[in-house]
Amino acid sequence: MTRRLSGVVTRIQNVMKPNFMRVWCLLHQIDIIMQKVYKRVGCNFYKMLTSIISFLRRQKNLVEEMQAICPNLSATWWASMSRVARFLVEKQLDIVTYFAETEPSDCFD
Repeated sequence: MTRRLSGVVTRIQNVMKPNFMRVWCLLHQIDIIMQKVYKRVGCNFYKMLTSIISFLRRQKNLVEEMQAICPNLSATWWASMSRVARFLVEKQLDIVTYFAETEPSDCFD
């Protein structure tokens, strides 16, 4: 976990040269890749996704009907994106139906 302790790891690396190897954990490597993917998809993708999540979480009737609430999205962990994507896929029919019955102007003020 070099990110949390980067100052300590850097000091160890400086003392141990040239035999010290710094390795990022797999989850952190995936997180870095996903951050790049979000940027390539476009800056509006993340903003729109968080707007949709926020909107869905405020819809009390929809939450009651689905008996589930959309998970929050963390800006730094790909695992939270996975939870959100899984929720959106599992509840796709309910969500699409709800959007079809809701005025678009009411959705994202």
